[in-house]
Amino acid sequence: MKFAGTLASRLLSEIPPERAKIALLHHELERHWERLKPLGVESLKFVQLFDACNDDDWLSTRTSDWWETLFDLLVKCDVKAETVGSFPVLRCRDGKCRPLSAGVFFHAEGQPTPSILPAEWPPAHLFDADLQCRLQTKPAAWAWLTGVAGVHPFSVQSYITGHLLNWMRGQTGEQLVQPTRFIAANLKHLDEPARQMLGQKMPWFLANGQVVRADASVGKEFVTPESLEGP
Repeated sequence: MKFAGTLASRLLSEIPPERAKIALLHHELERHWERLKPLGVESLKFVQLFDACNDDDWLSTRTSDWWETLFDLLVKCDVKAETVGSFPVLRCRDGKCRPLSAGVFFHAEGQPTPSILPAEWPPAHLFDADLQCRLQTKPAAWAWLTGVAGVHPFSVQSYITGHLLNWMRGQTGEQLVQPTRFIAANLKHLDEPARQMLGQKMPWFLANGQVVRADASVGKEFVTPESLEGP
């Protein structure tokens, strides 16, 4: 027998019967919690909550109210990123729910959308618009999303420094041409710390076909390779 508070009980009340494998006490019994513990009643763990809710199709049909309740619970219990783990806690505009590591951003006015990015590059998904508006009115939930979950407004700079550069370090040859062009075309959007990061992380594809990694490029001077010339 498990005990779940009001928020967790509200989340679990919508679970389909085939996933409802946890016997829960009624949340109104919370005032008797100290008496129930000696009887072997335990608090519901987040791993159990996430396991019960972890169904892609079911999560995609949850309302904004359900998701708002989930974030209220995460804030109330001060849940850390490692506790969330791979649970798809971030609902995106395409209807899919993704984990913290999936490259999810808030929409930012005046910034391009991630749809401009080639499919083979690191993904960038936009957080659900309605849920974003709701959580922006809740300082604690918004602080959790930006601090613990690490969700930030999408910008060319945040994408290059937070995603593209790390991806480039694992690529070779011609795969580096298009992202290098992209970075070169968007230098005007990068501040000085971001430009310094380019020197620390960016690999260089040379005209002779070699790839020079950032740690081997210190003290060397490069000119535009032939493979980058053109329109």
